[in-house]
Amino acid sequence: MYFRRVGDQLYFEFIWLRDFPGGKDYAKKLEAKLIEAFGAEAHPHEGKIYFQNPWNRVPEEKQKDFMALKATLDPSNTFLNQYMAEYFSGKKDLTDSTTNR
Repeated sequence: MYFRRVGDQLYFEFIWLRDFPGGKDYAKKLEAKLIEAFGAEAHPHEGKIYFQNPWNRVPEEKQKDFMALKATLDPSNTFLNQYMAEYFSGKKDLTDSTTNR
């Protein structure tokens, strides 16, 4: 796990090996605890938060604005993969969203 400062913001992210026994479960617990510890002002690296859906932390008005722009740029959902579909649906736990089905 490491922290990165961008301006006056501190971001955290971590990396684990998919084949490490118990690694995914441990990473999931660690991520939840970090978000809990840092509270509403926590800024996990949005591209590196794998289990707790950061989309649910975005204010509803900003979600609507983003989805309107997304609909304009990708009206046929060409770039919408399984992970992003579950991400935008608001699914709280994205644990299984990165597995191949």
